[in-house]
Amino acid sequence: MFENLRIYGLHFRIRSSLLEHRIPKLLKLVELDHRAKDRISTLSGGMQRRLILTRALINDPDLLVFNEPTTGLDPQARHMIWSLIHRLKRNGKTILLTTHYDDIVIGELLWCASKSLVSGSAILAVAAVLGAVADWRAVLALPAIFLTGFCFAAPALIMTALAKGYEFFTFYLTLVMTPMFILCGVFYPTASLPAPMQTFVQFLPLTHAVALIRPLVVGRPVIDAWLHIGVLAVFGIVGTWLAVALVRRRLVV
Repeated sequence: MFENLRIYGLHFRIRSSLLEHRIPKLLKLVELDHRAKDRISTLSGGMQRRLILTRALINDPDLLVFNEPTTGLDPQARHMIWSLIHRLKRNGKTILLTTHYDDIVIGELLWCASKSLVSGSAILAVAAVLGAVADWRAVLALPAIFLTGFCFAAPALIMTALAKGYEFFTFYLTLVMTPMFILCGVFYPTASLPAPMQTFVQFLPLTHAVALIRPLVVGRPVIDAWLHIGVLAVFGIVGTWLAVALVRRRLVV
């Protein structure tokens, strides 16, 4: 790999002595210094993408143009490539970049919703075995579970786009999700709350998710079903729009 970069640098008529000094620094920048003597064919896809980035930097250009730099990479490799791009920006490089991350954001939302459906189905199956499910109508809760998962995936991606560090998510869980679980009818009826608080929780998506899913599971009639579905759908659509916009802004380098 070192020799490949040296030959590439010679195409730009860079002195060998300068390349001997520059290549180790670039490999360290992309965290490939420990693989300097390895053949390129032995590198993973993410490592090869980092090597391509190293080649682009071999002549120390002022302008870098990227076209879908993270296509086909796993999340860890994608995160590393984006970290490198942000680092280059901080070092004063001008970067022109194209990406279709809108599709990836929507895919992440659907993946989160799918995982909620799998988890909800498992919980429903256990509840049925324990006799906590009234009848077959509980199966109708599955689409509602999927919609709820989609609804809550959007704010999670919004927080990801806004987060400055890992500890940011602790604030989100403590100040947003935990109070929502306490107030929205998960543990006790919202009717037991003070009147102003009852009005407030109607603007929270979990209130409508509980009001929609719990009656289906225990065999009670669902009151205002379309209202609850509509509120969850609106939260999901608005949250998706915000998530796409904020992730796109976060990735503008």
